[in-house]
Amino acid sequence: MADNLCHGMWNLGAANGAYDGLIPNAPMMTALSGWSADYPSPVTPRLSVEVPEKLQSTICPWLAGEEATYTARVTRDPRCQDEALLDFFSLIRKTRSVFFQTWAARVVITSLPPEL
Repeated sequence: MADNLCHGMWNLGAANGAYDGLIPNAPMMTALSGWSADYPSPVTPRLSVEVPEKLQSTICPWLAGEEATYTARVTRDPRCQDEALLDFFSLIRKTRSVFFQTWAARVVITSLPPEL
């Protein structure tokens, strides 16, 4: 919050900024959180679940074709390598998997509207 004040993106409000300072120490942060100091952080194992390739390929179905096109282009001329494009392909692959893992966890722990 203090950074927002420094950059002029936050009004002082009714308390004149009394609550905008940093929390002074770790024991105070622990006390304010309501958890004991040795409490383990909750972890959701959803990102460790394997998502079948067939299911992943339903999102961005063009990815395999574009990767094949890129590979053919580089095979013809090695000077056509594009690291940014390879990074983009990798990002799309990871994002597809995370999308399904996250939705699977959401379906298990809550109800979803029928139109989804």
